Amino acid sequence: MSSANAASPRGRRTRTFELVVHGIDIATTLGAEPLVPEAALRESLAIAAGLAMQSGKGSSVLAGLTGRGGLAEDFTALG
Repeated sequence: MSSANAASPRGRRTRTFELVVHGIDIATTLGAEPLVPEAALRESLAIAAGLAMQSGKGSSVLAGLTGRGGLAEDFTALG
């Protein structure tokens, strides 16, 4: 990604999403509670929900988030 794209609103959102997701991975691996700023977590959840909708998995994600259905261990909305 060029520096111009990284500075765009979409580029910042993508970078935030990547940092949040991988930061949670690292914290989990270390056995620590992930501490994610609320704004970054909210933005990352919105991106993930949008990706779920684009991949046709929006209903499954909503069911999982509301306790109406579990998501498979290997579930992903990323592709």
